[in-house]
Amino acid sequence: MKLVEYANRHGKPEGRPYFSTDGVQSVTGGEWEKLRAKFTCPVGVTNVWRCPQVGGSERIQGERNGMKYKFSSLHGSQKPLSLIEIIIRACTDKGDVVWEPFGGLCPGAVVCKQSGRAYRAAEIVPEFFRAAMKRMGE
Repeated sequence: MKLVEYANRHGKPEGRPYFSTDGVQSVTGGEWEKLRAKFTCPVGVTNVWRCPQVGGSERIQGERNGMKYKFSSLHGSQKPLSLIEIIIRACTDKGDVVWEPFGGLCPGAVVCKQSGRAYRAAEIVPEFFRAAMKRMGE
């Protein structure tokens, strides 16, 4: 909050307010707290995360552009749900919105649904989008 106060007091008048969600009013301390990045590791979790590559029943199979791939997995870099869960729990609170701009198979959606977060994603590959919707039971 001190940074907000300093910037608004000492910055160029034509650029005020510097920290605002509506372009008119400076953010309050509570609003600032909501905007700040979050990162917490529970006891026993470090900042080094090792999760095995996705395999077995978690690996989503399929075709893309009408072609089966070498290992018949749909997405070449499918992320383990255990890794996505660590990330989401470390950086968000229940009720927060998680934005996944390159949704892929939308592992974040699975974790968010299980952990009480809202979820939004974007995906332009039709096969990935259909697989993500099927994964979510939509």
